[in-house]
Amino acid sequence: MSAKIKIQKATLASLDELLFFARSNFIHTYAHLNDPQNFQAYLNKAFFKDNFQIEMEAPNTHFYLLKKEEVLLGYIKLNFNKGIENLIATESVELERIYVKPEVKGKGYGKALIDKSKQVARGENKKWLWLGVWENNPKAIGFYKKIGFEQFGKHIFMIGEEVQNDFLMKIQTY
Repeated sequence: MSAKIKIQKATLASLDELLFFARSNFIHTYAHLNDPQNFQAYLNKAFFKDNFQIEMEAPNTHFYLLKKEEVLLGYIKLNFNKGIENLIATESVELERIYVKPEVKGKGYGKALIDKSKQVARGENKKWLWLGVWENNPKAIGFYKKIGFEQFGKHIFMIGEEVQNDFLMKIQTY
């Protein structure tokens, strides 16, 4: 990874680019692992333009884009004031989404996005960064553990009508 990467807060001007990237990477990562009907129902609910615009305009949701030479290679979605289990909202930030283009995985971009997430959380005086990761995603779980996340619980994640289990994982921001 070169020093030419930039991680910047997304604006509405980047809405179409972000939506295309987010949708295509979600499909690439999970479509083959899920029931097509349930997957499509979730995709239609979570990855459509109006929803993304509402999320981008929400004061407690921030998207950040990772670009190298103006090419979008990854993004994160952070939610503020959303506690879970024993992590209270005033002390934590949720990393709801983190995606990197498949062809650049393993090159440090995911770690750079985690570091940015921790930096943003610290800037808001938050002690913890937390996320939910599907229990059937061993590569992601291994990545999070390798960089210091620890499991602290489980919760249900719905893909259409299908109940899936996510491991809840956290890391201190400082």
